[in-house]
Amino acid sequence: MSEVSTDITNNVFDGVFRSILEQIPQLMIPLVNEVFHTAYTAEDLRLQLKNEHKDVAKDMDRTTDSLLYIGNKRYHIECQKAYDNTMIVRMFEYDVAIALQQAREENQKDVFEIKFPDSCILYLTQNKKIEKVATMKVHFADGYVHTYKVPIMKAQEYTKEEIFQKNLLVLLPYYILRYESKISKLENNEVEQEKLFQEYASIEKSLRAVADENVYTHLIDMMNKILQYEFRKTPKLKEGMEKVMVGEVFELYSTR
Repeated sequence: MSEVSTDITNNVFDGVFRSILEQIPQLMIPLVNEVFHTAYTAEDLRLQLKNEHKDVAKDMDRTTDSLLYIGNKRYHIECQKAYDNTMIVRMFEYDVAIALQQAREENQKDVFEIKFPDSCILYLTQNKKIEKVATMKVHFADGYVHTYKVPIMKAQEYTKEEIFQKNLLVLLPYYILRYESKISKLENNEVEQEKLFQEYASIEKSLRAVADENVYTHLIDMMNKILQYEFRKTPKLKEGMEKVMVGEVFELYSTR
C-alpha cells in the first residue's frame, strides 16, 4: 500500500474513532469495562482530557487517540487498524507524555510522582501476530528492569451478538472489516450479498432497539462512512448497503 493510500485509510478509521469520542463518548465506558474488568457507568465519565501532550525533548506535540478521565483514573486508548510491532513503543511514548503532563499540572513542589494512565490498544483487524498483551522491557540506570504492559482488544473477536450483549456499540462501525478480504468476490455473488444485507439489516434493527436517537444517528453515520470507504470499488454493494442502513426493505435474492 502506498504512503498516500495508507494515510487516507488511517484518516477514515481514525476519523470515525475520534468522531465517536467527540459525539458519543459514553460508548467508551463498556470498552473500558471489558478491557480493564471494571464496572463503570456513563455517569462515571468525568471528562475527556486534552489529548495533545508536549514532547519537550523533540519540541513537538504528541496527539493520542483518546484520553478519558473515568471515576478517579485516566484511560488512554489507541485505535489501530492493522498490526504494527512498533505500537508498544508509541504507547510508551504517549504514556510518558501523559504522565509528565499530569505531573506538571499538579505542580508538586518536593518529590514528583509520574503516574502512567491505564492504557490499551484496540486493533480493528485480525492478525495472528497480535497477542493479548503488548510488552516492552524498560531498563533503568540503577539496574531495575520493569516490564511495561498494555492490554490489547481485538475488535473482530466479537460477534454481533456479543457486541450487543456487552454493549460494545463502539465496535459496530468496524464490523465490516471481517469481510474486507471478500468484498471483491461479493460484487457478483447475489447469494452472499443477500447474507451480508440480512446481517446488516439485523444489526440496524438491533441498534434501533437499544440505542437512543442520538447514539443511533451518530453510529449509523459512522458505520456508513466506513462502509462507503470499504465499498468504494463495488458500487452495487455500496448502494445495497446504503439502503439497508437506513432501514429500507430490500428485495431478497431468494424472493426474486
